[in-house]
Amino acid sequence: MSQTSLAMGEVEYVNASSGSGFIATDDTTQDVLFVQNGVIGAVPDVGEKVEFEIVQTQQGPRAMNVRRV
Repeated sequence: MSQTSLAMGEVEYVNASSGSGFIATDDTTQDVLFVQNGVIGAVPDVGEKVEFEIVQTQQGPRAMNVRRV
């Protein structure tokens, strides 16, 4: 993992059984994956606004420290 940046977005999809999903960011056209262990508190619902860090991984961008706003 390398470079991080803060971002805002809206949860587009949540897989309730795995606690993962995708966030549409306000800054880019690419959705960002989040997983349950990257969420602060409860997993957000579809449509909720969130703040998070984007971490570049070998699999692509991932949301970390996801929290509701």
